[in-house]
Amino acid sequence: RYALLTENPMNSNMNPNINPQAILDFLKQNPDFLSEHPELLPNAPEQGNVVSFQNVMVQKLRQDKQRAEDKQRSMVDNARNNMTVQARVHAAIVRLIEARDFEEMIEIIGNELSLMLEVDVISVLIETPTDQTMLLPGNIRLLEIGMIDRLLGHQDNVLQANIAGDPVLYGAASRLVKSQVLMRLNIAENIPDGLLAFGSRDPLLFNDGQGTELIGFLGDVVERLVRRFLTR
Repeated sequence: RYALLTENPMNSNMNPNINPQAILDFLKQNPDFLSEHPELLPNAPEQGNVVSFQNVMVQKLRQDKQRAEDKQRSMVDNARNNMTVQARVHAAIVRLIEARDFEEMIEIIGNELSLMLEVDVISVLIETPTDQTMLLPGNIRLLEIGMIDRLLGHQDNVLQANIAGDPVLYGAASRLVKSQVLMRLNIAENIPDGLLAFGSRDPLLFNDGQGTELIGFLGDVVERLVRRFLTR
């Protein structure tokens, strides 16, 4: 209302005890006042330096409504995506527990899980055992002792974006890898640590700060399966 009166600041309809600054101060302290009292907004056309508050408020309400709809749509899309990922992880776990031995499990992880989870390559690796009598399948990759600590530090998992894949982890498929998740496998006290590595050609598919609950659950299952096969 004050804006519609700015051309005649001495308008006789104004309370002489209320000055323009007091009105401005009140509106600044009560930003929702006009939206809560739309009847105070005249529907006047914009002329010169006279602004229709109603038009401004309607536009603001439309923008707020659009932002709320966009946020709601984004939340629904994220929920659907999370449900899809969850279903894939559950299906992958069911397939894993069907493995009859360690070698078959490694084959399933390398050939089937990457398709089920829509990543380019998945590897299971174990640091070279000091116990030469330990029997490992010929299709598992071996790492130098201490390499997992060098890759992960004291963490149990890391997510990295915009990287070049390491042939030690992924073999010939390393040229595809632009982002990755590395998960430590704490197998057993007398068995060296293992590593579960997921690689993707999408440089931003995996990134620091991303949630790892589902993929961490998959890692826990792999860890327990490896422990069961190696401690038989």
